[in-house]
Amino acid sequence: MLPSDSSGRQRSGRIYLPHEGEPRPVSLSLS
Repeated sequence: MLPSDSSGRQRSGRIYLPHEGEPRPVSLSLS
């Protein structure tokens, strides 16, 4: 699993990229 920090918040399997103007939900396959 990816670490939940300022570099990328993991919420319900969605990563919000900090460099994006708006939070873009990226669907990832989390075991």
